[in-house]
Amino acid sequence: MKDHQEIQIRVVLASILTNDQRIISFHTTRKSESAYVLLGNNQGEFLAIRLSTHKAFSVFMSIPTFDYTDKVQLTEKLRDFLRRASWLQFNYHDYFALSMIVFAKQHGTEFQIDDSYTIFSEASQGMVFYQLLGRPRGKQVVLHAFEEDYNRVLRRLYAQALIASHSTDNTFKLYVTEAGIHLLDWFSTTYIETFANDYLNVNWFDLKLPKQSADEISK
Repeated sequence: MKDHQEIQIRVVLASILTNDQRIISFHTTRKSESAYVLLGNNQGEFLAIRLSTHKAFSVFMSIPTFDYTDKVQLTEKLRDFLRRASWLQFNYHDYFALSMIVFAKQHGTEFQIDDSYTIFSEASQGMVFYQLLGRPRGKQVVLHAFEEDYNRVLRRLYAQALIASHSTDNTFKLYVTEAGIHLLDWFSTTYIETFANDYLNVNWFDLKLPKQSADEISK
């Protein structure tokens, strides 16, 4: 994305965001000329949007896309969208799952998307994630499937562009996007103490979500 295009988008956002709304993250991709914007409000909620001239590559990404080529139309469409949008909560399980991806390599593991059925085609099946356990010499990498509750969290994070994947050796490895990193920083004061305690008891060979609910932690 060119500089003048990014500036135009920022001008439009500045003109329509209310006093209790702000930009948390603004990431541009020069090859695809797209921008991924994460908005936050004073209630601790977030909203992800994509600005581009084309549809997203993955059908599993559910954030709305807006064409930025016409400034007037972009302003009208974004203003109308923000009036009606349902903002999202970022709970402790989201925080935990993102943090596990961040720290995974230090413990000899990575996360991967199951690509056995052409994951990025028009598939109706939900995404399935696996944990890669080590890479010993001369031995095959061990894949460990997550339980369904963990998969649901990862699907939600992927749909909101808080995690993404890159292709390595014909596999799709997960990473935390810039927006995801910013959300971790934003909610650190809320969740870091609970996470620090849970981190001590993590079984890196069989990752599971902690039992605490978001409501229990926030009280």
